[in-house]
Amino acid sequence: MPNNISQPPSIGEFLRRYLQTQECRPSASKRQNGFDFTFEYVNFSFISFPDPNYFRIVLPISGVPLNTSHQDIINRINSEVRVVKAIHKGEDKLWLVAEQYVYSDNGIFLLFERLIRLL
Repeated sequence: MPNNISQPPSIGEFLRRYLQTQECRPSASKRQNGFDFTFEYVNFSFISFPDPNYFRIVLPISGVPLNTSHQDIINRINSEVRVVKAIHKGEDKLWLVAEQYVYSDNGIFLLFERLIRLL
């Protein structure tokens, strides 16, 4: 018997739909595990994982050499802000990352808006 059950949209597809409601468009260049997008003139990355319920939204920051005081800020963000992680990604690169598990599309547009604004 053929399987006529359609797959629900992916989290990435829901994010694309949300961005359209905000008159934003993802970049034309796609990665195997996500895509980049601009929201209110700020560039972000969406990263998906093999687990279809898990994703990251990343605010990459580059060109800022990190020193000891920056590391203190990174440690404070990671200990005090539960939704956002700061990750040192090289000599002059920092990622601010919001990552979530999502099991329902109920309220997902509000979730995307909150995560993007937190970053």
